[in-house]
Amino acid sequence: AVVNCAVSKKDGLYTVVLGATPLKAKVVDQIELHDESLDEDIDALLEQFRFGNNQRGSSEYRKVIAKVLIKRAIKEINEVAL
Repeated sequence: AVVNCAVSKKDGLYTVVLGATPLKAKVVDQIELHDESLDEDIDALLEQFRFGNNQRGSSEYRKVIAKVLIKRAIKEINEVAL
C-alpha cells in the first residue's frame, strides 16, 4: 500500500493514524475537525506527518492520497453516526 489510514471519533474528537511507507505509522490523537473548514483542518493535520519517497510514490502523491482517505473516513464515520 502507498498509504494506510485509520480514523476514529470519540466524544467529538478524532484520532487519525497514517502509515506512509517507507516510514512508520504515526498517530495524531484527540483533534477537532470541523465540516465548514475540513480541507484546511486536514491540511494542517497532514503537516504533522512525514511522507517518504520510493518507487511506489512520491511524498506529494502520498499526501494527496492521505487527504482523500481521511476525508472519506470522516464522511463514513459521520454517516454511520446519524
